[in-house]
Amino acid sequence: MNATNGNGNVNIVMNGRNIPKNLAGDPCFKALEDIQEVFTEQEIVALVNRALYHKEYMRVHHQKRAEAERALIAPVKAKAKTLFPGTSWLRLTDEQVAQALEALKAEKEGA
Repeated sequence: MNATNGNGNVNIVMNGRNIPKNLAGDPCFKALEDIQEVFTEQEIVALVNRALYHKEYMRVHHQKRAEAERALIAPVKAKAKTLFPGTSWLRLTDEQVAQALEALKAEKEGA
């Protein structure tokens, strides 16, 4: 049911496989033996490698996204700290955050 493509990767065809499903319709294997009844060892290794690659990719993606978000918010937090000393970022009102954004915008236009 599988073939390797020119790159040596396993091409896994899902049609015609008797994959157990849960009530939501998602794949639901209970044990390794169940998986081995549906997939070959080569396919299992390829599927696990793909899943691990995907998890690592998503971890790095989320990490980069969080860093970018922090970099965008940092100047606003710094400006809010100067405008509203003693007030925690988490306690700022929407209006105070808007004031900090406006002050940053005015600084940028004046520079």
